Amino acid sequence: MAAGISRVNGLMRAENMLLAAQVAHLFGTQELRFGALQMDLWHAVSFAEHRLSTLRRRRTPRNRTWKRRRCGRELRPAHLRALEYQERLLKERISIAKQIGDALAWSLARNDPRYIKLHHRRRSHTLPSGSAVDSYFHILEAAEKSSEYAAVLTDLTRCWGVGDVLILGSRWPVPSSFEAKARRESNGSLSVFLHGHSAAFQVYPDEMERFARVFGAKVPSATFDDRGTRQTKEVDAETKRSFDALTSTFRYATPVLRGNWRSVQGVLSRALSGQKACDLAEPGVAYVAAPLISLDPSTPRESIWELVRRAEIDANPNEWGMWSSVELAYRDELSAVVTPVLAWNLPAAHRAALLFGDIVFVTVARLTVWREAFRRAGVTVDRTEEDGWMLTGFGQEMVFDAFDVERLVAGMMYSATSPQRAAEFVAIQLRHPDQIVVQRYRRSADEPLESLVHRDPATGKWRPIE
Repeated sequence: MAAGISRVNGLMRAENMLLAAQVAHLFGTQELRFGALQMDLWHAVSFAEHRLSTLRRRRTPRNRTWKRRRCGRELRPAHLRALEYQERLLKERISIAKQIGDALAWSLARNDPRYIKLHHRRRSHTLPSGSAVDSYFHILEAAEKSSEYAAVLTDLTRCWGVGDVLILGSRWPVPSSFEAKARRESNGSLSVFLHGHSAAFQVYPDEMERFARVFGAKVPSATFDDRGTRQTKEVDAETKRSFDALTSTFRYATPVLRGNWRSVQGVLSRALSGQKACDLAEPGVAYVAAPLISLDPSTPRESIWELVRRAEIDANPNEWGMWSSVELAYRDELSAVVTPVLAWNLPAAHRAALLFGDIVFVTVARLTVWREAFRRAGVTVDRTEEDGWMLTGFGQEMVFDAFDVERLVAGMMYSATSPQRAAEFVAIQLRHPDQIVVQRYRRSADEPLESLVHRDPATGKWRPIE
């Protein structure tokens, strides 16, 4: 029995790896189809959840059966280990699918973490069944056939917790959440109702008609049950918050996230070849990558610190912190702040290996690295009463609110954001407060910041930053 379970586990592991690899190669290309991909993800998550429920339901009867039988005691430990591994693989499949869903939602929300964070809610329920699934697939198919709309099912994400479906129209500034309801008519047909709101419904008089024509659904005039009423009120409240989020983004300076992707790609390439790698990317920040199987499961942190010491990096565990890419798979709160792995500026093979968990990416950084980076750039940092940062330098001030601070720090921990490059860019903005700073066309991410240009107020021409 244990041998049979092991064969199933081997097949399941291969399927998980294939899912991660295929989507990593597909993401960001013109061939990406939201609807078809989400239907596949839905079936993958639904199967995994059903199988997990079956395993847990059988646990008590199986234990009773084993207690009545005296034979086969030596096989029980192997059988239990195989079942535990199968449960871990099923959870891994759900995690991979929902990380893919996060990447789809981020792309629909134009990669604006402030807007995404606003709609983040922790979800603990399993996927719905029955006519609700038919209504979701109807919406996905309608969006797939139309060139005007794109839709993402929120149940397939961890970063978006409001409504049933996230829809973006070609004339919409941002996507909007909708609550979906379905009803089977007496003739067997399915009636789908969508409750929600978009700014485009007011800006463009014909938008509601276009929307109803594409999805064949509209806001129902009949009242919902208690649960439906609560959900529609939540969607209405979130619609207002969405408008507030759009205006609040202009209240503070937005930090520029610049990543040490060249250094990250180097350590990940060595990890893919089976080696452990470590690189000091900048003062106070080092990156480590290794195959998961090469780390001692009982003492993984000690293995990482030993690798850092062998690289002759003076990193004291009392003054430095350590953060692993593994945390992105199970810490749902990070999904609304940290850019999804699929959207990282890395080759598809690297993203697939990270998504599947075949290799581990670790950031090791000094706990005071941000303050030191700003000090080297000539900028002082003071914490505001709202847990933001007041940045002062060159006779000017700039404020990052609490969310921007969270975004910067989490980006440094998990997705290669460079404190040094961010601080240098802030210094440039403080030196030129009345001018717009832009990136030169097709500028490399690793090109020096001095290649940035600004508009000369005297001549109106673009000149390099001095």
